[in-house]
Amino acid sequence: MRYTSLVILVILCLPVFGQEELHYLRTNSSTQKEVKPLQKRYEGIDITYLIDTLELPFLDDFSSVKLHRYGNTGKLSFLDTTYAKYRLNGEIFDTILLSFDTTYSFYYSVITGSIDTLPNEVLTIEEFNADSTNSWIIGTYWDNNNYYFSNGVIIDTVQLIQDTVFVNIIEPVYVAYDSTALWTDNHVFINNTFHIGAPTIGVATFDGIDSLGHAYDMTQDDSYGIGDYLTSKPINLEGKTDVILSFYYQQQGLGNQPEEEDSLVLEFYIPDSARWVHGWTGISDSTAIANGTVPEFQFVSLGLSGDRLAKGFKFRFKNYGTLSGSLDQWNIDYVYLNDNRTMGAEISSDLGFKSIDLGLLNIYSSMPWQQYLLAPAAYTKASFDFEVTNRSALDLSGENTYQVIDLKDGAEIFSSTVSLGFFPNFTPQTTKAVNFAVNSSPYSFTFPSDNDNNREFEIVYATHSNTISGQEQNFDNDTIRHKQIFSSYYSYDDGSPERAYTIIGAGSQLAYGFELEELDTIQSILIHFPEMFALSDNTIKVMIWDEANGKPNDTLYVGYPRDTIYVGDTLPVRFMRFYIDRETIVPAGRFFIGYEQSLNDKLYVGFDMNLESQSNLFYNVDGNWEPTTFAGSLMMRPDFGKVDLDRIYSTSIEEENESSMVNIYPNPASYSVTIRGAENATVQLLSVAGQIVYTENNLSYESTIDVSRFERGIYFLRLTIDDKGTEDFKLIIAR
Repeated sequence: MRYTSLVILVILCLPVFGQEELHYLRTNSSTQKEVKPLQKRYEGIDITYLIDTLELPFLDDFSSVKLHRYGNTGKLSFLDTTYAKYRLNGEIFDTILLSFDTTYSFYYSVITGSIDTLPNEVLTIEEFNADSTNSWIIGTYWDNNNYYFSNGVIIDTVQLIQDTVFVNIIEPVYVAYDSTALWTDNHVFINNTFHIGAPTIGVATFDGIDSLGHAYDMTQDDSYGIGDYLTSKPINLEGKTDVILSFYYQQQGLGNQPEEEDSLVLEFYIPDSARWVHGWTGISDSTAIANGTVPEFQFVSLGLSGDRLAKGFKFRFKNYGTLSGSLDQWNIDYVYLNDNRTMGAEISSDLGFKSIDLGLLNIYSSMPWQQYLLAPAAYTKASFDFEVTNRSALDLSGENTYQVIDLKDGAEIFSSTVSLGFFPNFTPQTTKAVNFAVNSSPYSFTFPSDNDNNREFEIVYATHSNTISGQEQNFDNDTIRHKQIFSSYYSYDDGSPERAYTIIGAGSQLAYGFELEELDTIQSILIHFPEMFALSDNTIKVMIWDEANGKPNDTLYVGYPRDTIYVGDTLPVRFMRFYIDRETIVPAGRFFIGYEQSLNDKLYVGFDMNLESQSNLFYNVDGNWEPTTFAGSLMMRPDFGKVDLDRIYSTSIEEENESSMVNIYPNPASYSVTIRGAENATVQLLSVAGQIVYTENNLSYESTIDVSRFERGIYFLRLTIDDKGTEDFKLIIAR
């Protein structure tokens, strides 16, 4: 996708309503937490990564990650072995003398009195490359001796003048291989969030983001070229017939719509000629682009023949598009390669999940444990739905189950089963919806209570059929595991942003609504700021409001201006933690968290398109609170617990204005603060909300101010000196 500026991107591709906008991402925060850089050493020893050759069938529905893992030593198999640069007839040697010319053995027969002469065995020297993945024959040689035999016993050896000496290089190495991988690279994003209506759970998403979640090229906004690759391991197709490669693909999904010049390409590797050839190209749907609609998944079936049917055959997908972000996206699903198939047939021996409503909470994706226990029935789903798909050629029967496991001790605390037989027959190539009761008849499940502050449970969903037992080709999509977290924060989002939300205008405010069962102390606000093409100098003042008539009302807290450039990790996806710098108790009932931004610059917050909390989000650009027009969930979370102000204020604050001749001490201050070097100045003490709480004129050269009557927190000292102007200093009061 090519465009001249970010503004044009927004106008063409995303709706703009009033003073709020929704943008496409320039990085992928979910990828950043999962992929590590290539690691070439393990316990101080070099690692050689081997790629094995696969046998048919090849099937990946991306319900699990089967990309090649580099450096993830917990998932690799290791072999402690020896590297040798040369091998003699397949055997390792140290140093050997050889001859280019043929040498002989002479056999004397005492019976006949004759001598037979035979050439010695030919010796083949094989040389290996540095990682032992390739080798080649460098020559044939002979032993450097002539031998004389009598009655089968050597009676003499004549050493010839050697013309070849091989000194071997022998080193200990670790050879690693990933037997679970189907692919040799890890550029694409395996996920269940960027697609719409995939054939089974999980897709591989292609875009302009690398394996670490960063844009391939951030030097210019319209950079264009090849983005992601997805390359299969070598596959043995030798002697196979009726070989068909099939897959599903979708442009855009919940991502960015590819333009007409963008494409998804499939290529085949021909082992005999060691070259890649074109196999198929998927182009953007011009009708969908014109109408702004998202195309459904399309099925592709390709026959393989001729020089493709060889050992070492490979195939790869790649996408062409914009390289400056998570743009021009393509999803693929259910890549299936096998022999004895019929062109166009979508059948495989597989029963699995197509979609699922994860988690057992009905309002939030996570919430504080003790708040949940005050009204567990109100926050537990009455029921949930999932879809299973029968991709086989058989009528199926079987069962669906889910169980809840307490991760504190590993005990199962609940389970339920729904039979597949009620369909009554699960016919081939169909999808069925299944409803499970949770906190409704015949069950009344809620999570068990205790006095802990944090709890975690695992919910295991499974589908199974005895009808194709022993024939199923893919078990990965039969089971889904979800961790239900009860920590100290509330969240609506699933932790994976698909968009970036922004409000426009200096002084604009954003507010996000939640509800407490009983009053609690808020300790911080967590906000995910995705990396975008242009960094902003925007600062924010985090804020907390109570509620009236469904909207933010009176202000409970206003913070001091703070930067929004990411500086640390607090959760798997990057959330900045903004501590509440003074004790703030939020009463029971509905409340709002948010911020006020200082500049007109756009400040982007992660936006989850899969979970819905639209009715809780408001913005204010002109003195009136307006509900958002965008469906989804903002990635902003209130975090509750005892505020450790002593820890926040434990480190002395260095003077911010290093050029100033004024000295302010102590800082932090407990009961008084001394100002030195500001003779005849006027001092004002301001709260973080900008309220003037103290004023004094005509300071002496060294003046002391009593601050014991002020609440602890962060303040600003403003000094006005007639001939020098005004200077502001940050002051912390802590006791």
